[in-house]
Amino acid sequence: MVEDAREKTERIIQELRELDRHEEAEHLELAMSEKIGDALLLALREACQVVLTAIEAIDPNTEMLLEELRLDIDKRLTPHHPGTPPAKS
Repeated sequence: MVEDAREKTERIIQELRELDRHEEAEHLELAMSEKIGDALLLALREACQVVLTAIEAIDPNTEMLLEELRLDIDKRLTPHHPGTPPAKS
């Protein structure tokens, strides 16, 4: 899922360059840099976890389902770089 988003973004950057929209392409490239991209993924992951915690507080019976969602969110939105430990929930 994350790789698909990166590939699509790279295609958009290429299309912007072909349209002589170099400034916009550079802004998008900066946003896709690993440091910023990882920060965005981790922020999105954290936002998802907050929502799941709120749902669990409203309905404690959802605990098992939400735990599965938490694991899936961690798998998809935690950057996997050598030396980077998985984020804690």
